Amino acid sequence: MSGCSVPDCGGRHHGHGLCLKHYFRLRNTGDPLGLRKTGYKPRPLADRLWEKVAVGGLDECWPFMGSRNEKGYGRISMGLDQSPEGAHRVAFRETRGEIPDGFDVCHHCDNPPCCNPVCLFAGTRQENMDDCVAKGRQARGESLSAKRRGIE
Repeated sequence: MSGCSVPDCGGRHHGHGLCLKHYFRLRNTGDPLGLRKTGYKPRPLADRLWEKVAVGGLDECWPFMGSRNEKGYGRISMGLDQSPEGAHRVAFRETRGEIPDGFDVCHHCDNPPCCNPVCLFAGTRQENMDDCVAKGRQARGESLSAKRRGIE
């Protein structure tokens, strides 16, 4: 069998005739649709975030010690059916409130895994790029060419 046996899923077979998502639901709840009540209560997102952050002084970076993406940004699971999100974005929301539409969460410290609220600010994509250029972090010329070829 090459596909998930749950109707209208279309996911690739993983085990027991189910895709990975439905297989884990079966394993965790006894039901591939996850409809059975198990008494399981997910831990609050804030608790899961801060237990993986190396909290230091207000003038220090607080690196996320969990999973990171290829650019070094921390990633944290948002739930069973949701994609992971940047840990710095979750830290911003937990300490400052919602991120305005169309804004990025930027770092004053230029340290991708940092989750220290003092280091984080909301800015437009253009403001983030302008900050990058002003600090000399944007690849250009030979440096950019080498990065594209995987040399540097």
